[in-house]
Amino acid sequence: MGLRVRLDFGINTLYKAEYVAVVDPNKCMGCQKCVSRCQFGAINFASSLNRPIIKVTKCFGCGLCRDTCTEQAITLTDRNTIQITKGKY
Repeated sequence: MGLRVRLDFGINTLYKAEYVAVVDPNKCMGCQKCVSRCQFGAINFASSLNRPIIKVTKCFGCGLCRDTCTEQAITLTDRNTIQITKGKY
């Protein structure tokens, strides 16, 4: 319920983790499993690049995409090291 309230109405009943997902384009094989696994809609697939693009501002840092990636192309990075997500939970 907390997730639905935050996504549909913008009410912060559920806070983001201190991490965001980052893709290593050299490891990504373009399978798109991470795209369907993200329940927050933070990952889109760029066909022209043959890899996912993660919208870090939408990423909750849950790590499900990382766990789904068989190539270990996704890592979790401290949210505060990225300017656009710094301090935004």
